[in-house]
Amino acid sequence: MATPNPNQPPPPPPCVGSKLNPAYIIPLPKRPATPVHIPLWEIARLDKYTGNRAASERLVRAVSVANPTRDAKWCADKAIHDLERDRH
Repeated sequence: MATPNPNQPPPPPPCVGSKLNPAYIIPLPKRPATPVHIPLWEIARLDKYTGNRAASERLVRAVSVANPTRDAKWCADKAIHDLERDRH
């Protein structure tokens, strides 16, 4: 059997059953919310579907955070598409 290298960290313990040892779970840092500029007319388009300005903003922001390379019009269109898809 090889001698352990003192410069190397010890191997993690084996899993117990199907659960990981919580002492070895490292929480990932949360990404800060990226500020996204969404034009008012895009939010107004979505208001026709939701009837709630706060809900419209949340939907478009959620889409824009999930797709950071897309522009505001695409994010609003995607939010509207998701609403229409979920209605049927």
